[in-house]
Amino acid sequence: MGSTRPLISVIIPAYRHQDFILETIDSVYRQTYPNIELIVLDDASPDQTFQRADAILQTRYARRFSHVICQQNSANHGAHATLNAGLRVASGDYIAILNSDDAFQPSRLSTLLDHLQSTGRRFAFTGVVATGAVPASTGASTGPMAPAAAPPVPPAANNAAIPFADFSCLVLRQAAAIAAAPAIGFALLQQNLAITSGNFFGHRELFRQVGWFSSLRYCHDWDYLLRVVLHEDPLFVSTPLYDYRLHPQNSFSQYQEIATIETEILLRRYFRAVATTAPDNPDAPSPQRWPRVFEAFIASVGYQRFWAAERHCYAAGLRTLDAPSAPRGRQQAPP
Repeated sequence: MGSTRPLISVIIPAYRHQDFILETIDSVYRQTYPNIELIVLDDASPDQTFQRADAILQTRYARRFSHVICQQNSANHGAHATLNAGLRVASGDYIAILNSDDAFQPSRLSTLLDHLQSTGRRFAFTGVVATGAVPASTGASTGPMAPAAAPPVPPAANNAAIPFADFSCLVLRQAAAIAAAPAIGFALLQQNLAITSGNFFGHRELFRQVGWFSSLRYCHDWDYLLRVVLHEDPLFVSTPLYDYRLHPQNSFSQYQEIATIETEILLRRYFRAVATTAPDNPDAPSPQRWPRVFEAFIASVGYQRFWAAERHCYAAGLRTLDAPSAPRGRQQAPP
């Protein structure tokens, strides 16, 4: 399908979502935006996720897309590695990511592209609607969760550690946290308000500058978002254009220990980056750009030990944590 409009690559890293993958792909099919490259990369799912995706994309259904890639890893490599593989093969001017059990609202891609082109920004995420775990194909989907009072945003907590019930009214929590911050980067330092990498949309050049997703198991999305902040402020579009599927049978508490460790890693990486050098983004939280405000913020959210540790390491000429790097054998940035 030819088009004079920019090509948007939609990367779907898939794993063990045989009951949802067709609904996910169909949400891309139903986009109002015409020029889409669809990339489905299955991370060696033990179920029928890849087979179901590949079967539908072998039919005339695939003609809706300008280009289709549907591949399966020979072994399980993890979400971050599958995302990086998607960045390698994506040829679009813009890149969107979609989890294999979530869905786009029909106007998502056209709306986000219009916002970026009209503002000159290069990265955006939107409001999120939490939906139930039953696949639509069963006829028993729970749909969006009922509204509830917005719970407070906990500092230093990735979404993997948030109780299931606290995901209600996500868009209210997103908007409230961003509105209360002196700049969006301060809100994003407290929590991953994009919720998931599936909510990322950006220009390929920005992805190239930020680099690969790090090997953090649960918090690679939050880590990536903070690295975006070092380059420029992400644009938050409050319209809920992303359907985030919740699985109540999962216990988020099982991830708490790992998420806590990974939170310290990603926060210290960010603080290391701003410890001695002002970031390219003039509004990014840093002592150079926000004197007094930055230190007060660090104290208010309980990050003093992370910040103090990185300042001490720099003063001593040490590096205590490895920075995110390109996958072995591919050291260049994403194309």
